[in-house]
Parts: sequence; structure tokens; C-alpha cells
Amino acid sequence: MNLYEILGVSPNCTSDILRQEYHRLLLEYHPDKNNSNDLISRKRFEDIQNAYKTLSNVELRLKYDQEQERHHLHTLPHTKIDSNDFDDDDEYICRCGTVLEIDKEIDTDIIECPNCSMKIGLNKK
Repeated sequence: MNLYEILGVSPNCTSDILRQEYHRLLLEYHPDKNNSNDLISRKRFEDIQNAYKTLSNVELRLKYDQEQERHHLHTLPHTKIDSNDFDDDDEYICRCGTVLEIDKEIDTDIIECPNCSMKIGLNKK
């Protein structure tokens, strides 16, 4: 879960919205307010504090956003294929020579080659 999701805000939210959601979540998950000492509630409370600490600081938020964008670019497929062009259990040969199984029954949009950095996007129609 990314920091924006933890606070329930969008990446383009204003600092006012960020602060409002942070305070709302603090009241909801604060150990003294919700009478809960379980580890999940404590972890959630800590996650909320850490997310706000990063996103409320302009420099840290910019750095976080840049890291998220880099991560997103690395998860994009290098090539796309139409899964309808394959039979139920067809194969695709990766650029490194690895034979990848194309199973149309598996609910995935990207197949990653285990032997190189290639990611193949499946267009399902």
C-alpha cells in the first residue's frame, strides 16, 4: 500500500486535504481513542503517522513521488501481445530465448520473464 492509499488521498491532493484526512485518521486509529491495543491497530496508526510525515514535507513528498514514478516505469511491459492470438496453453519466446507459457485462464496482465528483465503485457479482449 502506498503512502497516499494509507491516508486515503489522491497524489494530487492539497496540503489542506492531506492534513484533514490525517487528523481524521488519527482520531479513528489513535490507541487512546479506539480502546484497542492490538498490533494491527498500532501498526496502522504508525503507518498513518509515517505517511503524513513524508507527504506533508514538500521535499520528501517530491522525492517519494519521483520514486513512485520510477517504480511505475519499471513495472510497465516492454512489449504487448494479444492473448487472443494464442491457444489456451500456447508459448511465447522471450528475447533471451526463455519459453514463456501463455495461459489465458490465469488472471494477469503482465508476464515477467524469470531469466531477464523482460515484461510482456497481455491484451485481453
